Amino acid sequence: VPEDKVSQIKGLIKYGKAEQYFLDKKQKAIYCDDLMSNFDFEETVKEFDGPVWNDNGVEFFLNDPIMGGTYYQICVNSKGVYCDGIVVPGKSFDKRYNSNAEIRTSKAKDRYFIEMKIPASKLTGSDLLAGSMIRMNVFRVRVPSTGKGKKEHSTWSIGTPHNVETFHAVNLASQRSLNSNSKEVDARAWSNSSFNEVSRKKKLPKGWKTKSTKVPASWSFASAKGYIGSFEYQTHPGSSSNYYLTFSDGYIFNSCRLKSPVIAATCRLRGKGTLHFSMLRYTAKWRGLPTKFLHKISVDTKGKWETFRFEFPRPGTLDENHIFMIQTREKGTKFDLDDMYLVARDNN
Repeated sequence: VPEDKVSQIKGLIKYGKAEQYFLDKKQKAIYCDDLMSNFDFEETVKEFDGPVWNDNGVEFFLNDPIMGGTYYQICVNSKGVYCDGIVVPGKSFDKRYNSNAEIRTSKAKDRYFIEMKIPASKLTGSDLLAGSMIRMNVFRVRVPSTGKGKKEHSTWSIGTPHNVETFHAVNLASQRSLNSNSKEVDARAWSNSSFNEVSRKKKLPKGWKTKSTKVPASWSFASAKGYIGSFEYQTHPGSSSNYYLTFSDGYIFNSCRLKSPVIAATCRLRGKGTLHFSMLRYTAKWRGLPTKFLHKISVDTKGKWETFRFEFPRPGTLDENHIFMIQTREKGTKFDLDDMYLVARDNN
């Protein structure tokens, strides 16, 4: 459908290091195109924390990966009235949470704007750093006034708007740069947490067993004898783009460029056995340094997905190069792995 024939929602995300806000009020955070030029929409809620979700507006879903399936929800109508709360899986919307968001709206002939600024401490409990990450979804609710058209919904993520697994990861990266071939360098400090970035199968180290024709981008497989295993790379039931990795009896790696004093980690696992998490350390010139053991998980999830969390001080000095390693430590260990997030934290 041509863009000029449908309602559109577009946006801009910016974080200010000095002010420590996730969205910067000086920028147009979200704007909503609409063909109804006289703007005859439902805008009845006037009080803070009222049932704004019944009005014409936009809902924002924000999740610090360490929260697991819990997320913050902010509903804003096209007049700038909003409600906010926290949603824990299996429980109702809890309005006792206050985001302290600063919000205003404005209208043009064929669109309206939402400007919003949210204190970082209300999302992550600490300052925003290069390497911080917020999982996010935006849900548009278009509600014309009675008799002026039908109600419509649209969501940035795939699937249901409230499913944290389908939220998009917003990576707060370092400054953008180009390589010698004028191609943009991936400035993210930690890549492909969700395993949803896919590469066609490159040549794997000898000995790895798999039937998969694809591999998760940014992740590598051990080549040393004794570190070889098997893996399958597949999608969750009902999805064509939400991937997870099944692996056993092997080691996998991902480059970690986080420079924060503390690193928080979370992942979802299904299976049985023992996993060790370690950091391979190298000098600035890639000479080997002693490996730092970080954490161990020994569990039998009884066939269910479970979320695990831990955090650790960043090992070594800031000029070191780091590679994050996940190791199977018992023969027969087999896990499904998804949403392996490493997130920057300060010392607070």
